[in-house]
Amino acid sequence: MSIKIDTKGLDEFANKLKKASSQTQQEVVFKALDKLSADVLSRAVKQTPRDTSNLARSWKASPVTAKRGNTYKRNVYNSADYGVYVEYGHRTRNHRGWVPGKFMLTRAIEDVDKTKDQIVSEIVIKYFGDLFND
Repeated sequence: MSIKIDTKGLDEFANKLKKASSQTQQEVVFKALDKLSADVLSRAVKQTPRDTSNLARSWKASPVTAKRGNTYKRNVYNSADYGVYVEYGHRTRNHRGWVPGKFMLTRAIEDVDKTKDQIVSEIVIKYFGDLFND
């Protein structure tokens, strides 16, 4: 009795895996970072108070600022000098009271954090699905 195995499909699969170079993997990571940071920015802007709209217009995302091991980092921030006080709260001018924070960015990050695995999975499947389905 003998067992025959056709490795033609495995050879083709191995060749396609070689196409998925580290550059390709980095492209997928950057696409995921772009999507996640855009979602955080969008949600933060929507939750920002609109006294003058300056604060809402001041939301920004940096380019990828650091790579440590397999971790990439992109900062989302508000460039308005008073943004941190609106985010976390501050004392009143007479120092007798407290204005509570609005936590626009904090809440936006928490919202996106709940769906980030699904978002990243969709990007990976879409990107590598195209690679493997010629």
